[in-house]
This record gives sequence, C-alpha cells and structure tokens, in this order.
Amino acid sequence: MNYKINLYVSEIKSINRTLIINDDVPLQLFIKSMILSLNGDTNDIYLLEKDDVIDFNDSDKVSCLNLEVGDVFRIVYNYSGKTWELEFKVLEKNKDLNKQNIEVIDGSSYGICKEEDMYFINSLMTTDNKKRRDSILSHYKYLTNYFSSKFILEENNKMIIDYINLYEDLCSPKSIVMNVSLYGYAKEIKRKIVVNNNITIDKFCRAVIASMNGDMSHLYTIKMNKKWFDENILDEKLTYLELQVGTKFSVIYDYGDNWKFDIKVSKLIDGYSDKEFEIMTGIGCGIIDDCGGVYGLQNVFNDESDFESCNINDFNLAELQKLVEEELKIDNLHIDRNDYY
Repeated sequence: MNYKINLYVSEIKSINRTLIINDDVPLQLFIKSMILSLNGDTNDIYLLEKDDVIDFNDSDKVSCLNLEVGDVFRIVYNYSGKTWELEFKVLEKNKDLNKQNIEVIDGSSYGICKEEDMYFINSLMTTDNKKRRDSILSHYKYLTNYFSSKFILEENNKMIIDYINLYEDLCSPKSIVMNVSLYGYAKEIKRKIVVNNNITIDKFCRAVIASMNGDMSHLYTIKMNKKWFDENILDEKLTYLELQVGTKFSVIYDYGDNWKFDIKVSKLIDGYSDKEFEIMTGIGCGIIDDCGGVYGLQNVFNDESDFESCNINDFNLAELQKLVEEELKIDNLHIDRNDYY
C-alpha cells in the first residue's frame, strides 16, 4: 500500500511538498523525512497530532495510522525554540508499493526558516507594508538568503534518499563508545563508556549522571547543537539523536548547580554489548550533589566547605557501575519530575 500526501506549513500553505509514502516505512522515519523535505533538522523535537497527540514506538510503521483519503494530521516541530506547525493531508490511497519508500514528487518554496518561527515568516510574506519588509530583509542577510532559496526536486529527493540510508544504518543494533568529562574538570574527572543504541535517552542520562556519582535528586536533560531538549526527548531511544563518530553533546543535571557532562562519540560497533551501559575506564571521583556546582566542588576538594572532604582522585569503577545498574532498573523516572527540584 502507498499513499500520496500533501505536506504544507499550517499558516503558509505556499510552502509545501507532495510525497508518495509506502505504508511499511517506520513511522518515525516518515515524519523525520517530511521535516527534512522542508529543510528542517531531523534530531529536533516534534509531536504528531490528529485529534490528540499520537504516541508511537520505534517499531511502529506508517500502517498503524490507518490512513484514509482526506485524513489530516499535524506535526508540531520545534527548532531551538522556533515553532513550526506542519500539516499533511492524504490525497490518494493505492494498493501497490511505490518503487521508492519515500519520494517527493513536487513542491514549492524552500521550507522551514531555522532562524525564525512560522508566525514571523508568515507576517513577512503576507504584509502589505513593503517598506517594513524591505527594511527587515536589508538588516538580516539570512532572511534574504531564505527568501531567495528555491525548491529543487532532484536535490530534495537526494537528501531524502541519503537520510533514509543513514537512518537505517544508525538504527541498526549498535554499541557506542563515548568519552564523558565533567565540564570544569575535563582532565581530572572523566569516563569512557559503551552503551547500546536502543537504550532510552532517559536511562542514558541517568546512567551518565550515576557514573559521575550523581544521586538523581534533580532534573536532567540533553543539550545538543546549542539546543536544550525538553522532557519529551527522554522517552525516545538513543537512536533519535542520530549519533555518529565525532558527535558532541552534553547531559545537563541539576539546573541550580548546573552540572554539565560533555560527551563525544568515539566509535560505533555493530551489534549490542552484553551490558546496556558499561563504564570501561575512568578517573576522578565525580560530583557531589548540592555542593554548589563546579565552584563548590573545588571547595570540597580543598576542604573549604561544610561537606565532608573528598579526594578528587578517588575512583571506584565497581561501585559506580553498581550505581549505574540500579538506575537502569528504573523506567521513566522523569515522569515524576514534579517531585524534583
């Protein structure tokens, strides 16, 4: 089965794509490919909605939506705080599979402007005040570039095909070797870890924090490409981040003390490791919760605080791995985040 759909920006229908999609395609790949076809980033947060938000698993296919001609769905897409609402409408339903799993067959306009939200772009496109519009464009070169960029079908389809190949590779079973360091003590406190890519981001964050001796009494999230992800990201698998060798990102813990664990991917290995998350090596004792962040931690090391003195060089791999294992037994801890401070 395949479907012909019309994808467009909710407030700006002149920004649109027409696509053919097979119903056996992973639903997440379908949504990300639609966002990409409009030149959005595939590792940004989105919500799929019809009458309400639609929850789905990584294994779900497009077929689970039970699409019918005339159905309209909405994708709420967030790029670094810039909101774009996309809609797609089912135009046709055909029995046979299309040769290409996801194919763009037509389109108009460049797509999403990553620097501005949908409402601002719409106001520039529809304003009768030409003087104001020209004044804004003359001051912001990126807007001039955005409005002068065109939709090119061949380039758009190549981008989709390349992404499908990347997605399939990154979502295959893999273990990922990463180097983790505490910001402010990058040379003194660090870990080398290996983690399976089917772990949830929630568990991954907690395991990283536990490996650094955190007690999980505070909020946590991911920061990537200068973007802070909200709690919606935590239920996704690690594959959602599309990690490759050289990728850098951070786990942020306790928004008061503001612990930042900088992470760099060093190796991808085909197949899963025996352990979901394992500390391979490390140095340094880690953090002390509620001590006041990096500055307070230095005072602890210097025996200049109310906290019990601690040796920065203390590192016990077995004890830290045990803390990690305890965290991995817990599912969806972030759901009770209101209990944290």
